[in-house]
Amino acid sequence: MAFSRTGARGEQVALAREAASDALQAAEQLAQHGDRGAAGGAWWQVARAYVVLNADALQVRHALEQCLTHWTPETAPDRCLMAAQGLAALCDRGNEPESAADVWTMAADAAANTIRLSATREGRLAAVAEVSPVFRRAALALVSAGRFMNAIEVLELGRAQELAAWLERDIVEIDELRLLAPPLAQRYEDLRREIDEAEGAGADAGDEGIARASEGLAAAVQQIRRVPGHGEFLRRLSLAELANGSASAQTIAYPLIGQQRSCWLLFEGGDPPRVSLIDLPGLAARDVDTVLGGDGRDRAGYLAAVRDADRLDEQIYAASAALGATLMTPLGDELARRGCDEVCLVPLGLLGLLPLHALTWGEANTCLLDVLPVAYAPSGYARMLCERRVGVRNEPRKLVSLGNPSDDLDYAEGEARMVDDAVSATESVLLIRDAATREALATALRGATHVHLACHGSATVTADALDSALWLAGNDPVTARDILGFNLDAARLVVASACESGQIGSLDAADEALALSTVLIGAGAAGVVSSLWEVDDQATAMLMRRFYDELNQHGRPGRALRTAMLWLRDTPDEELDEFWDQHPELRVRSGTRNASPRPGPPLPFSSPTMWAAFVFNGA
Repeated sequence: MAFSRTGARGEQVALAREAASDALQAAEQLAQHGDRGAAGGAWWQVARAYVVLNADALQVRHALEQCLTHWTPETAPDRCLMAAQGLAALCDRGNEPESAADVWTMAADAAANTIRLSATREGRLAAVAEVSPVFRRAALALVSAGRFMNAIEVLELGRAQELAAWLERDIVEIDELRLLAPPLAQRYEDLRREIDEAEGAGADAGDEGIARASEGLAAAVQQIRRVPGHGEFLRRLSLAELANGSASAQTIAYPLIGQQRSCWLLFEGGDPPRVSLIDLPGLAARDVDTVLGGDGRDRAGYLAAVRDADRLDEQIYAASAALGATLMTPLGDELARRGCDEVCLVPLGLLGLLPLHALTWGEANTCLLDVLPVAYAPSGYARMLCERRVGVRNEPRKLVSLGNPSDDLDYAEGEARMVDDAVSATESVLLIRDAATREALATALRGATHVHLACHGSATVTADALDSALWLAGNDPVTARDILGFNLDAARLVVASACESGQIGSLDAADEALALSTVLIGAGAAGVVSSLWEVDDQATAMLMRRFYDELNQHGRPGRALRTAMLWLRDTPDEELDEFWDQHPELRVRSGTRNASPRPGPPLPFSSPTMWAAFVFNGA
C-alpha cells in the first residue's frame, strides 16, 4: 500500500510538471497574440500545477501575479477575484501588510464589479451573498497597513449597493442633459424605467429582456459621459467628496470584526474629513457568531430569539454580557472623550440585526444611547445623501398618518390620531382602519413631508428581501418592492411604527442592509424610524407620544427618538400615573410588565424589548 501511494504521488507529480510546462508555453503564445483572458487562464493553470508540486511560494506567487496582469477587475472580475484572493493569502502568510492591502483592494474592486455586472436584482443579491466577506477582509488588510481611509472606501464598496443604485437620482442632473442631448436623455430614462418595471415585476436572473436593457443602459451612460460637461455622469461620489460638501462634522462609525483583529473605524466629516481607529483587542468574529447563533448547547442565540418575544430580553442581556464591554464600551468612551454630539452607526454583516445602541456595560448598565444620540445608516454614502435631502425638507407641509388597518391593534388608531394632532402640517391625511388601503396610501404619499404608519409589519429572513411588507386594510401586503414604486421625494421623515420594519430582510445578503426602512430611503425619504423586532402595542404608542412631543420642540428625529426611548425605559410607576392622567387612552388595559435589572425603583418599561426596538435610519 505504501508503494502504491508513492507511485500514485509520483504519477501526479509527473502530470503536474507536464501541465505546468504546457501551460507556461501556452501563456507566452497567448500573450503574444493579445488574448489576455486565455493567457490569464494559462497562468492560472501554472499556479495550480505549482501547488500540486509543492513548489516554492515565490513560484506560485509569480504565476498568480501574471494572472492578474491579464485578468483585471474591469475585464474579468470573477476570475480576477479568484486569483487575487489566492495571491492575497500568500501575502498574508508572508507578513507583507502593504502588498496584502494592495491585492485585497484589487479583490474588493473585482467583487464590486461582479455585483454590478449581474443583470437583475436577484443576481446581484446572490453575488453579494457570495462575495461580501471579501470587503471586510480587504478593509482589515488596509487597517493593518495603516490605510484607514482606504479601509472605509472598501467597506463602502461592499455596502448597500442596491440602495446606492436607487439613490443615483440624487446625483443625476437629467434636466441639463435634456437640453444638450434630448434623444440620449430620453433613451437613458426609458431604459432605466424598463429595468425598474421588470425588476418590480419580479424578473429573474435569466430574463433576456432585462439583460439587454442593462447592456443598453451601460452603453447609454458611456455616451452621456462624452457629452460636454457630463464626463462624471452617474459617477458615484466618494464619502470624502460628499463630506467636503457637508455643513456638519458628523461622526460615522463602522464596526470591523475579524478572526485575528477587530476595531471601530471612525469617519468624521469636514474639510478635510478625518478617519481614526479604535482597536478592540478582546473581540473576535467568533464572539459575535456565538451571540447571534448560540453556543450550540443550551442557548439558541439572538437570531432564534428575535422571533420569540419570551426569550428576546434574555438574549439581549446575553449579547450585552458578551459584547457590551469589548465592542461598545471603547466606542462610548472615545465618543464621550471627543465631545461628539451624535454618532451614526453603519453595522456590518449580521451586526445589523443587533440593537447596538442598547447593549449595556458596567455596573450601571450604561448603553451607547446614554452617552449620545445614535442614528443608523446602511452606508456612509446613504447617510450623506440623506443629509443632503434634509436641507430642503424640514418644514412639515403635508402629513400622512395611517393607523390600525387590520382592526386588531388596540393602540394603533389612537396613535395615528395622536400624530395627526401633534404634527402642525399645512395639510394632513388621516387613514384609519378600512380607509387605510394600498391605493389611498399611494395617492396620499405624493408630496408628503411627514408619514406615520401604525400597522403590522413583517420581514422575510430567508426569501427575497423585497417581500418584507407592511399590512394594510383587507390584509393587503405592501411589500418593499411595492414601496419602491411610491413617491417619497418630499418626505423628511417616515415613521414605520410596525413590527420588524427595520429588520434585515435577507440574512444571506446582510451587507445590502435591505429592510423596509432602507427601502423607504430608496423611495426618497430622508429619514426613517423603524423597529428591529415585534413591538409591544402600548409601549409603542407611549414612545411615539413622547417622540412627537420632542420632535415638535427640537426638530431632530434622532435626538427626539433617543429622549423618548430613555424616558420610556427610566420612568417609574408614579410618573407614569401622571402621564396616563394626561393621556388616559394609553393607560395599561391588562397584563404586567417585566422590568429589567437596572438599579433603582421598579421601572415598568425598562426591559429592552419594551423600549429599545426602534432605530433611526438616515439623517
